Amino acid sequence: MMKKILLAIVLATSLVACSQKYYPEMYQKAGEDASVVVKTEVDSTLHVPSLEEAKDTVAVQSTVVPPVDSVAANATIRETTDTYTTGGVAVQQQYHVVVGSFQSEVNAQNLLIILQKQGFAAQVAVNQNGLFRVFMYSADTEAEIRQDLAKARATYPDAWMLKLAR
Repeated sequence: MMKKILLAIVLATSLVACSQKYYPEMYQKAGEDASVVVKTEVDSTLHVPSLEEAKDTVAVQSTVVPPVDSVAANATIRETTDTYTTGGVAVQQQYHVVVGSFQSEVNAQNLLIILQKQGFAAQVAVNQNGLFRVFMYSADTEAEIRQDLAKARATYPDAWMLKLAR
């Protein structure tokens, strides 16, 4: 029983360390100048047990999870008549995978920087209401965007698809 509690504490601490490492750099702190991009680095020296170590302390329950492709294949595409621009130019592609929606451009740009560091050709687009959306993927066909959604949800489980009216 003590091993289970210890494992739970280690896992919870690891999750907190990860969230402190990645998420703070996406959000602007209250009261800061909007022209400043917030960057935060956290040095984490926690020991995260390997799968073998975890198996020694807790019985691992096997569950069947449907393939990501089937989830993406059945996902709903949100359609909009809003006009989106990036850099003052209208967005041309019709389908997009959205991984972030922000009222603050600074927060959207911070997420964009993270995605670009990971090698994605992401972009920030703004609609006529001033909402900044971060597009991780953009495509001309629904089939392509569904495949891209499956890839995006591996890292961003709340990612969703947006279809712009032509």
